[in-house]
Amino acid sequence: MSERTTVTFIPGDGIGPEITAAMRRVVEATGVELSFDVQHAGDGAHRKLGHPVPAATIESLRRNKVGIKGPLIVPWRSPVVQLPGTEERYATPNAALRGACRAFANVRPARLFPGVPSRFQDVNVDMVVVREVSEGAYLGRERRIDADHAEATAATSRGGSERIARFGFELARKQGRGRVHAIHKANVFDQTDGLFLDAFYDVAKEYTEIEAVDIMIDASMAAMIRDPSQFDVIVAPNQYGDILSDLTAAIVGGLGMGPGANHGAEISVFEACHGAAPDIAGQGIANPMAVILSAAMMLDHLGHDDAATRVRSAVARFFVKGEGLTPDLGGSGTTQGVADRLVELLEQPPGAR
Repeated sequence: MSERTTVTFIPGDGIGPEITAAMRRVVEATGVELSFDVQHAGDGAHRKLGHPVPAATIESLRRNKVGIKGPLIVPWRSPVVQLPGTEERYATPNAALRGACRAFANVRPARLFPGVPSRFQDVNVDMVVVREVSEGAYLGRERRIDADHAEATAATSRGGSERIARFGFELARKQGRGRVHAIHKANVFDQTDGLFLDAFYDVAKEYTEIEAVDIMIDASMAAMIRDPSQFDVIVAPNQYGDILSDLTAAIVGGLGMGPGANHGAEISVFEACHGAAPDIAGQGIANPMAVILSAAMMLDHLGHDDAATRVRSAVARFFVKGEGLTPDLGGSGTTQGVADRLVELLEQPPGAR
């Protein structure tokens, strides 16, 4: 019998515990043997344990090398997060977790499943946003100069830009994708975004079979609304990638359909890309698909490709049937009901409806 893989499991805040419980049921139904090391982060961890990113959570991630998490509440004007035992400071608990794991690539696929309500039902939408998360404008480097003035600093390096570009091209090559877009605003930020763009094209020379294209952030959003099928892999600096990945999720049905992963050199943490939605927490109506599809990404990462494919196939059949959709997708289904149906579909033989 193969040894079980242990995964750090962070339920999160708001709807997090509900959707991650549904995700665990689906993963367990694949038959893959995983152990879940339950840890905590976010607003709930801060209230109960005194820190939004406790040392025990960081130690678990560094020990297990793989984690999956629910969304975290980040109150407006919440204090900068300092990692336990270090001088490292981050703007949010999410950024602090990425920093603790030395993550640099946030990967957010956006695939439109037939049957999901969307204005793009007749368009083939299947793209991936690769967002740089170790640099940029989200590192908490801002200050209030006086009562009426404030400033923030964005950091860009050639090494970081080349690393994320190479990650994007490697992903395109591995998945058989033919085009990589670099997102920028180099006509305004000619030093920071200009450096990012220079590094992108330097790396592109190593991948001659893949088309390398650049487009400004505002133009990319307009183009995506007109025809999202023209995008394949998108490589973007931190802030642009954050904004753009919410748009790509909206195109394929909403944030409840947006899976994600954070990759570093050694540690990977998988997550839904939406927020904690405390206004509907405890009602049992949250859409668990984003974190379930994130779990499929995790299974791929762990080498369980067949199980990951079975999960995505079950999700696809669920939407084709069109029953039990949660309220965000226009239905009256429940979180538990979605998990129940996916488990049933996973237990059916291949080809069954």
